[in-house]
Amino acid sequence: SVLGIRLFGGAYLSGDPPPLQRRIYVAGADPYETFTDPLLRSRGAWFVRPGFYYQAPGDGNLRGFDAALGGRWALTANIEVTRSVVTRRRGVLRNASLEAFFDGGLVDTAAVPTPSRTLGGTRLWDSGLGLVLNTVIRDLAWTTRFEVPFLVNRYDHAADLRPLATGNAAFRWSVSLAPSF
Repeated sequence: SVLGIRLFGGAYLSGDPPPLQRRIYVAGADPYETFTDPLLRSRGAWFVRPGFYYQAPGDGNLRGFDAALGGRWALTANIEVTRSVVTRRRGVLRNASLEAFFDGGLVDTAAVPTPSRTLGGTRLWDSGLGLVLNTVIRDLAWTTRFEVPFLVNRYDHAADLRPLATGNAAFRWSVSLAPSF
């Protein structure tokens, strides 16, 4: 088993509200990080469609939350444990791993309003399981992640919003073509 830990802290310092491209994003990469990715930024991009939940790693990286959430600042931690179940030297599939993850942090109330006015930020966390595939075709190698963040403390701001959700637990999913960190 492999333990991975990622810490993130980011802030936008200005007297004016941050423009969209300068916000600190809660769930993943900001617009500048995804600018050169044609699967995310071109007209008709495959991974930017209603009902498709692509997670571009970056910024706060809270995988269970909506990619559009962003504010002036965020402090987050990502923890994951992966266990390899298939390892091969040849062929397209080189490694398949199962993962368990927990993401948590404190974010600006401009990104997610807090139910209590006593805190300066909003606490967010998610937890789930996933499958990580490392594949190779000739000189091209990539990681594919299929993750199920089934626990989200603020389900009203989840990436895969369930209109009938009445609690933290629900079947939610996301996919990515990059390592989580």
